[in-house]
Amino acid sequence: MSLTAGLVPSAFILHLQVIVSGGSVAPAVLSMYLLPKIMSQLRADVVIAMLPTIYLPDDEQGGLNAASLSEKLNNVPVNQDVLTYPALFQFLENNTKSFLDTDTKTLFVNTLSSGALPQCPVSSQSKMALHAKSARWIWTVAKASAILRNGLGDANVAELTFGPMHSSADVKHELGAVFGSMLDAQHMISEYSKVANLPLVFSVPSGCTVAQCCKNNSCGELTLDGWKIGAEPENKWEGVKPGVASVLSSALSTQLFQERALTDTETAILHALRISHSSTGEVRYCSRDWFYRWWGFMNTPLPQHLEETKPCARMIITVTGLPAPPCATCATPCGRERFCRSCEEVHELLDRGYHLFTVVDAMAAVLNRALMTWKDGSVSKDWERDAVVERTHACGPECALNPFSGQ
Repeated sequence: MSLTAGLVPSAFILHLQVIVSGGSVAPAVLSMYLLPKIMSQLRADVVIAMLPTIYLPDDEQGGLNAASLSEKLNNVPVNQDVLTYPALFQFLENNTKSFLDTDTKTLFVNTLSSGALPQCPVSSQSKMALHAKSARWIWTVAKASAILRNGLGDANVAELTFGPMHSSADVKHELGAVFGSMLDAQHMISEYSKVANLPLVFSVPSGCTVAQCCKNNSCGELTLDGWKIGAEPENKWEGVKPGVASVLSSALSTQLFQERALTDTETAILHALRISHSSTGEVRYCSRDWFYRWWGFMNTPLPQHLEETKPCARMIITVTGLPAPPCATCATPCGRERFCRSCEEVHELLDRGYHLFTVVDAMAAVLNRALMTWKDGSVSKDWERDAVVERTHACGPECALNPFSGQ
């Protein structure tokens, strides 16, 4: 079936291949579900003919999980043949000519998560951190983009990269050199949530203006399913790695087993994220549902998807975090003294990404800027890349810049 069947002839048809790397697959699929909807509101003169999206997330089997989630989103097209980086290079080699023939544009969306950089003080963080095991995939993506641009031309390949806000000046400079200029979007990003991780945003084309396109009416609400939080949490924990949700889980475990004294930040997070039941007065800590709200996922299929794939145990054996057998006398509710293992995994998953609406807004901004060339034909310097950077760098365990040689 043609991707353009039934489209209005007068509209500009944008044939678009999106390649998503890093982060977690579920938020990525949701962002691709929302992007065409947002673009149709911003640009009524453009219709996006989306090719099946390629997902290469941090979590293993990500492409397969993407296909499963896409079924809940009216079958958002997913490329299930490209699940690895070698397969990506083969795909690009096989399709460069057809991309030229059909005037297909490409958008790389890269998410370097908050926990991807080695755990060290920002003051001592060098650009070598980007060659560590958890971050070096960015060089593979940079190489893929360079190879594709060699066949299609610089102005036919856009790039959008999210990185941790708590990065050193050296890391910021290196990300900017590889993936384009950094956007001034922090003032907008913080409007959605004070809890979700804030990203740095880099893009080619440069000069993008990020606007708040999504509505987020529930973020500031203080009640959820009969539970109430004392006040809307404020972003007082800048630099928390990998993120507030994960730190809440780990701090509860540390407190339970008295492994050490809690840090001031951990203590503040536990205090801020305590909730009480409006009828019984029972006290727990914020469940995954609160984080769904703060990350922009509350009214999406993601909660149901994660409840099916990583269901909350509800009642747990506190010392293990595993589901409690029926009628177990030592069982406690998930979130009272600690979270169940599944909820801890969900918290980690959320912290590998950024607020859903933040990501969608930035993607829309890049496409809107790119359309100045793709649709209107304007020629600008917005597509220029730093010529000094070696984008074909083969990073690996033995890379001379790897701060942990051999890993």
